[in-house]
Amino acid sequence: MNGITKNPRMSSRGRLILGSLLAWKPTLHLVYRFTCERETLRKVISDNSSNIRAEGILRMREYNTEIMEDYEISKTTKAIELAKEIGYSSRIYDRNGIYLSSKTPVELIRIACLEAGMTYEGRRKAVIYHLRYEQQTPIIVSNWDSISVFPTESPERLDCCWIFYQHVKEMTALSKSSSKILFLDGFELVVPVSLGRLQKQMERMGRWISHYSNNPVYC
Repeated sequence: MNGITKNPRMSSRGRLILGSLLAWKPTLHLVYRFTCERETLRKVISDNSSNIRAEGILRMREYNTEIMEDYEISKTTKAIELAKEIGYSSRIYDRNGIYLSSKTPVELIRIACLEAGMTYEGRRKAVIYHLRYEQQTPIIVSNWDSISVFPTESPERLDCCWIFYQHVKEMTALSKSSSKILFLDGFELVVPVSLGRLQKQMERMGRWISHYSNNPVYC
């Protein structure tokens, strides 16, 4: 019965129990395997979370990153990107250092526009009205302090980086989809965007600055 050799010392009830266990053996094996895989997956998830936190700490140490919740955009701001560190939204590259903020890049730019007496939405609408730049719209944050910024992608994208025009010295291609920006102070930043798109954004920013500066309404 079920491959069980009759043992004269084993009762019929014992043979029945043993036969049932052998019949359930494949199912028990699957349950054991599922339990092991679940524990392994749980450990991997835990390890990955630790790795993400560790990576954030290492990035902060490597670049001497400081936490500055009250950071305000100024003439020394070079670039802003989304932060990879848990608990923060912006990673800010400034001539004076690298800072983390819980405010998003767009929130920081909105505040800077308000400090200059305008709104981010109003600045953006003006560009669209005059030059029809509806996508990746360049923004003059403050004409008095010569602060101008443009996004490398749509601001809604996670890989969007905001570049402050006046600090850019040169740009070089690293691949079809990544480029390196060299700033005037010698700092280099790699961004996940083609050189062609970067050059186009620089040209659009320059064109808007020229239009804005030569219009007596804005001066």
